[in-house]
Amino acid sequence: GGVLLGVKGQGGVGFYDWDSGALVRRIEVEPKSVFWSESGELVTLATEDTYYVLRYSRENYLEAVQNGEIDEDGAESAFEVVCDIN
Repeated sequence: GGVLLGVKGQGGVGFYDWDSGALVRRIEVEPKSVFWSESGELVTLATEDTYYVLRYSRENYLEAVQNGEIDEDGAESAFEVVCDIN
């Protein structure tokens, strides 16, 4: 389990809010595994050849919802790329 519900589909993974069921962000990476930090702030998407480390901001997500900045892929500001490791 993690801070968000992750749903893997063709072309990527979607992260959804547990409470509302709303799409937080769809990310165009097809991970083999997803690892959340204990704090729920960092998430790693592990593909066959790369690890993507992202920082999740619930505050940025809620702000985007309030400001109507949600598109078909969710809130762009909800996740920030920290690094990728090959």
